[in-house]
Amino acid sequence: MSKVYQSFTDEEIKFIESNYDKMTYSELTKNLNNKFNVSKTVKSVSSKVNRLGLKKQKTEYTKFTKEQLDFIRDNYKQVGHSNKFAQLFNERFNTKRTSAQLRSRATSLGVNQGKHFSKEQLNWLKENSSKYYRDELTKQFNKKFGENRSVECISSTCTRKNRQWLAKPKDRRTYLPQSRYDHEIYLDSRKLPRIRLTDEETKQVGEEHRYAYLSQYIYWKNTGHFPNKDEKLVYLDGNNKNCEFSNLLLTDIRVNARFRLYGWNDIDDIRLKKLAVQQCEFEQIIIDVKKGNDE
Repeated sequence: MSKVYQSFTDEEIKFIESNYDKMTYSELTKNLNNKFNVSKTVKSVSSKVNRLGLKKQKTEYTKFTKEQLDFIRDNYKQVGHSNKFAQLFNERFNTKRTSAQLRSRATSLGVNQGKHFSKEQLNWLKENSSKYYRDELTKQFNKKFGENRSVECISSTCTRKNRQWLAKPKDRRTYLPQSRYDHEIYLDSRKLPRIRLTDEETKQVGEEHRYAYLSQYIYWKNTGHFPNKDEKLVYLDGNNKNCEFSNLLLTDIRVNARFRLYGWNDIDDIRLKKLAVQQCEFEQIIIDVKKGNDE
C-alpha cells in the first residue's frame, strides 16, 4: 500500500523558512512535528527545503574552525571510532556535532582511511557471528587476526553482511539435538519445534500429522489423545518452546481464542493462568447453552 502524502500548511512552511538554517534536518523535523503535532519524515522536510529553493549558508553552526580541523587531523585516526571521537570533540569544543558530520570532515581531510576486511576475516565472521555476542566476537576476532577493531566496527560489518550470509539454503529447517527423542526434530519458519513421526505413529494419528508440533506429540504420548484441529495447547509458562508435558494444557479452539483475546496468555502466574482458562471454558459453555436454547 502506498503512503499518503502529507502536504505542508502555510504555518509549517513559515516555520521551515525561519529555522532551516539554524538546525540540522533531524532537529528541524523533530521541532516541526512537536510544534504542529504532525509526523513528517526527515526526508520529506529536507525535500521541502530544496523545493522552496532554500540553501543552507556557511554559518558558525556548519563551519569548522582551524583549531577544530587540526584537532580532527591529529586525533581522529588515533581514537579509532567516530562515536567516541564525536564525544571527545563535543566535550572539547562544547558543540553538538554528530559522528556522521565528523566522519565526513575526516574523510575530506584524508584522515579517515577505513580498514577493509580480508576475505579470510569475512569468512571467519560469517562462521562465528552466531556463536558469540558482539563483545566476545570482537575479542576473538582481534585475538585471531592481531587487530584492534572496535565492537561497533565488527557489529556493523556483520549487520551489513547479514542478508548475504543468510541467503536461504536448500534445507531451511534448523535441526535440534535428538538426545531425548528418537525422532528428527527441527524448527519451522516460526521457530517452533516440530517432529517427524515414524510410519507406525503416522498410521495411528493420521497422515496429516506426520510433521507434528513437538508439543502435540508429547501431549499424545502422555495422554493417548492427539490434539485435533478444534483444539489448542496452552503453554503455561508462556514459552512455546517449552514442550514439557507439565507445561501443556489442552483447550477448545474457541476457548483458546477467548483466552488470548482477554490477554490472559501473558499472565506469569501459572495457577492464575489455569483459572483464566477455566473461566473461558465456563463462558463458552454458557454461550453454547444459550445458542442451543435459541435454536
